[in-house]
Amino acid sequence: MRIGKKASYDFSRKAIYFIVVLFVLTFIFLYMHGAIVNYNKIAVQKEAAIAGVVLAQEAIMSPKCFAYVDAATGRAYPGMIDLEKFNSEGKQRCMEYLNIPYKITLLSFGNVPELQSDGKTIAKGSQEELKEKVVRSVLIMNKGQVTRGSMTFELNDYFIDDSKKENSEPYEEISRQSEEFYENVGATVSI
Repeated sequence: MRIGKKASYDFSRKAIYFIVVLFVLTFIFLYMHGAIVNYNKIAVQKEAAIAGVVLAQEAIMSPKCFAYVDAATGRAYPGMIDLEKFNSEGKQRCMEYLNIPYKITLLSFGNVPELQSDGKTIAKGSQEELKEKVVRSVLIMNKGQVTRGSMTFELNDYFIDDSKKENSEPYEEISRQSEEFYENVGATVSI
């Protein structure tokens, strides 16, 4: 079986086409690999910010933590903090899985004298250089009276050394996006 002139031309044209396709596919693969690796690096380096949001959600929303539970109905009120639960026993009930140092401060804007100036604080571990901060607006139930307040969650991150970051621009962009998101949902995050 012999290949004619036309088939020879067609075969060489397809060979060039396959070489070009191979280069394009290689470029796409390498680009996607780099994008995935960078995304994973950023996700791992923001562990304290993620832990702060999880800690805030657990503390404010869970009835086993600090959320107020109506004794008559058994209903939990997410976002309303029971001042009687805000102590070291409450911390032991709901923060047992968190192994990094943290500090939670409850501050009242109303008529709870013990919470007006410095607030009431519970903490775990060394309080030096707490880097991540999450602030949430809450309602405080104190002896049948409800007042407005804020809850501040401060965490330390053992896993990141900020002085060794080579290029901090992607991290700053993610921090800005996180702040915009949490401001839109009614909370503020300082990263």
